[in-house]
Amino acid sequence: MEQYVEILIIIGAILVLVTAIFAWKVQSLNMRSRHKVQALGLIGLTAVALIAIIVSIGFSEKMEGLIGVASAAVGGIAGFIGHRMGTPNRTVMFPLEDQLNSVGKTLEFTVAGISTANYNLNYTMINGPASANLDSLSGKFSWTPTEEDDKEYNVTFTVNDSMGGSDSRAIKITVQ
Repeated sequence: MEQYVEILIIIGAILVLVTAIFAWKVQSLNMRSRHKVQALGLIGLTAVALIAIIVSIGFSEKMEGLIGVASAAVGGIAGFIGHRMGTPNRTVMFPLEDQLNSVGKTLEFTVAGISTANYNLNYTMINGPASANLDSLSGKFSWTPTEEDDKEYNVTFTVNDSMGGSDSRAIKITVQ
């Protein structure tokens, strides 16, 4: 049995070396950093699974131990792949309420949204008052209407992520 343990330790060391070479190669590829992280994570989980199987063969005289460790390792890999590949991005704008304001009074509120994949968000406004300001990064809206602005505006706000996802909300801004 001891000669098998030595052989398995050598196989484990070779596996660690091969994993390090694959990790180095992935880092040098021309791909997005989040894809590199996913590839490295999958390589790491695969290495852990194989090392767990090798160790269980070397130190377990019963087949149940091998099956349990191998099942846990394969389950971890499947869970990782399912989580990373099965989670689509969704960009959503939070609800907005209609606004009522008076001439000369500053109206301020924040347009906000979320990207489930944590992409960068930008905010835009359509049909807003000409003198209104919407910060495209923070979503902060600010406007002080004058007497010429005394009317109702149907304004559409949109949140866009850096990968093409978007959502919009339309509100009424009324100046009295």
